[in-house]
Amino acid sequence: MAGAGVAVTGAAHRWYVCGLREVRKAVRAKRARAVIIAPNIESVGAEGGLDDALSEILQLCEEQGTPALFAMSRKKMGELYGFRKRVSAVGLLQANGVEDLFPLLVKLGREGRAQWEALAPAAKQQVLLDGDVHREMTM
Repeated sequence: MAGAGVAVTGAAHRWYVCGLREVRKAVRAKRARAVIIAPNIESVGAEGGLDDALSEILQLCEEQGTPALFAMSRKKMGELYGFRKRVSAVGLLQANGVEDLFPLLVKLGREGRAQWEALAPAAKQQVLLDGDVHREMTM
């Protein structure tokens, strides 16, 4: 039988991707089940910059019904995934083993966003200053 002795590559078993480029690719291909974004991504307004990439990811997530959650700093997200570098975004491709917790994750993310939206602008600015967040996420 052809291919019987072929080993399965690591890419076949990936259940997440890290970084804005990889997350954008996964969302474009409709492979992302959820996207986690660090709220302290620096603003780069140049054409094709981080703002454009983030806007595209958020727009595609909304169109596809993919949850986009803001959590942790770039540094903490990198540490969580075992990287020395900072990570701006993570795309979850599979929820194997945590299917029962996944709806709770989405629910808590939506509740957190609703609480954020309910804050007065002055309170939001103070949270951003106190929480090592450099940019207000209004999306």
